[in-house]
Amino acid sequence: MHCNNRAMVWRTRTRQLLAAFLAALLVGAGATAVAPSAVADDPEHNLVVDLGGSHAADVLVTVYCNANPTLDSSFCSNTWTDSTGKANLYLGPGTYFVCVPASDNFQARCDFDNPAPHRVTITDPATITTISLPLVSKLTAPVTFVETYPVTWTRRQGKNAGWDYEWSAEYEYSFAQLAKNPWISTRMVNQDGVVLFETPREPAEDGFATWAGPIGGGTTSSCGFMLDVSKQHVAVTSTRFEITASVPGGSRTYSHTTPSRAGRCAKPRTLVSDSLRWAKAPQAGKVARVSVNTWPSGVKLSYRWYLNGKRMKKATKAAYRVPKSAAGRLLSVRVTGSGAKFTKSTAQITAKVKARSLGKVAKPKIHGKARVGATLRVKHKSIKGAKAGYQWFAGKKKISGATKRTVRLRPKQAGKRIKVRVTMKKKGYQTKKITSKSTAKVKR
Repeated sequence: MHCNNRAMVWRTRTRQLLAAFLAALLVGAGATAVAPSAVADDPEHNLVVDLGGSHAADVLVTVYCNANPTLDSSFCSNTWTDSTGKANLYLGPGTYFVCVPASDNFQARCDFDNPAPHRVTITDPATITTISLPLVSKLTAPVTFVETYPVTWTRRQGKNAGWDYEWSAEYEYSFAQLAKNPWISTRMVNQDGVVLFETPREPAEDGFATWAGPIGGGTTSSCGFMLDVSKQHVAVTSTRFEITASVPGGSRTYSHTTPSRAGRCAKPRTLVSDSLRWAKAPQAGKVARVSVNTWPSGVKLSYRWYLNGKRMKKATKAAYRVPKSAAGRLLSVRVTGSGAKFTKSTAQITAKVKARSLGKVAKPKIHGKARVGATLRVKHKSIKGAKAGYQWFAGKKKISGATKRTVRLRPKQAGKRIKVRVTMKKKGYQTKKITSKSTAKVKR
């Protein structure tokens, strides 16, 4: 690990010296170079060039000192991106042109005929400015090959007259030679799209792999079998194994469907009742909505809404307007699915109702001179029916007793920046706290 750090430091230092040499060479040839300005609390960098992620690591970024440069003049500086695809530079005040030359992997981001997207202006050297130039891959087919093979299921006698099932799947994939940071992810779903197993995305190289695993608690039916998945009894009449291979800029997905047993199934399928989701967290006075994400088409749905366990009258649709007085109470919706091809299934979801929001409130403004002995006053927009409370601060500390709309500055506040926090309270609504901008330092 220490050796790797030394190599990284040596490479970074070599690049810095090379950049300085190129800048000096161009200045000697008549080009204009802008030197960084010295400021108090000099930061390590004040310009971040973001090329769009880790796939753009170790890419050369060039900065020209002229807002309308040419290839033959105005060179200012260059550096390489880090592991996150970002380049950090320090520049003095001025307007610059940021450019990424073409490489084997990416198209160029150097449009001298249209310089506007490349321009960046540094006004305050102590402030960090960011410019985004996401790179476009030259690879037309970064994922060259993906394939899976039929899933194999085996079973053996388990506990309580049940069966333990085990499955295995084989797959292979390959990436273009120049593809950076490739990854794969895999999952197994049943005939209704219910996910039985899945793996998160992980780094990968070209290869062939086998994925296998056991699952207990299964029971055999005349067509397929039943499995316990995420505390739900799920019917499996066929399975589909899916693999996704991807790199930034392109991906391919391949799946293979294999029946769990030969023959067609005529029996009803079992609905999975764990797929209810709130569209948004329920809020007093607002419309609450629930969606059923994974139940298949052809299912008829009915709804019943409850507040603190009490059934609401005429509340039988997918959307329900929550009473304004319901803040803090429990809202539930019970959804029942049924159909000719499915067994009947009921699911319920419950959430605590949030109070209504006061909405967006503009920042309060402080009026008056920041001087010892002077009085500062805060002005803000009022909200009908809401009471306002105040707390003044000197720096990060509260000013004792300063809880009114005005505050008189005392000698101990000298040299501190003053701000005020306004708290808006209204019955049935969420409390809103808004803090003003700080003043200049208090003068004596």
